Amino acid sequence: MYPGQSVYTMSQKFSCDECDEAFPLYDLLKAHIRTTHSLASQQQRSYCCAICNKAFTQRTNLRTHERVHSGERPYKCAMCSKAFYQRTNLRNHIRTHTNERPYTCTVCGRAFTQRGNLYLHERIHSGIRPFQCNICERAFSQKGNLKSHLRTHERKKDAGKNYSKVEGNNITAFACGECGKAFQRQSLLKCHEKTHQLEQQSLKQKGCEDKEEDMTLSNYKQSGISQAVFPDTSSPLLLRITTK
Repeated sequence: MYPGQSVYTMSQKFSCDECDEAFPLYDLLKAHIRTTHSLASQQQRSYCCAICNKAFTQRTNLRTHERVHSGERPYKCAMCSKAFYQRTNLRNHIRTHTNERPYTCTVCGRAFTQRGNLYLHERIHSGIRPFQCNICERAFSQKGNLKSHLRTHERKKDAGKNYSKVEGNNITAFACGECGKAFQRQSLLKCHEKTHQLEQQSLKQKGCEDKEEDMTLSNYKQSGISQAVFPDTSSPLLLRITTK
């Protein structure tokens, strides 16, 4: 894609079966179906799963879905014997052996083994970010990236439990949860907390060294070797040398 070129100048390759409206990206087509034809499609779904009540428009789709519950996997790979409950899953798996990549991005030329991976990749070019963080409103193109981002908020929340704010005389201080020492800035507190971490690491290392020393002494005693006796060097030692 050249500078200034919009991704939406690509060919309209995804068409809606209901109204024949076309879209350059599959995500846009899905959004169109969800907002325009969702009610009609729900009414047409007359085949329901007896286990989870999920509904389908065709009986064959229901039978394929029921294999998820039964564990039936009739489609087996001839190369590695791995089995799948859906023929398309087997077809995608075989491409991992043949390295076939039939789905190519029309913008950058990158190829993929599965159509779904191409859809996710196309969001990079289109700028579509449907997964939004409900804490900071940052948006992502993939659900996995959003989950990784949410963990950063969890770590920040957990880090906040290690200290408490101390307020008095119009001065706010951050107190260390280990020793109670207070600091005017949170950044100083974090630097201070590293000293406790180093102390803990040092204690763990010393404990390992003491354990190794005890094990060495124990092995020495179990070997049956008696302790060597050396002469007392506190008094002068007389050596007698005889020559022939």
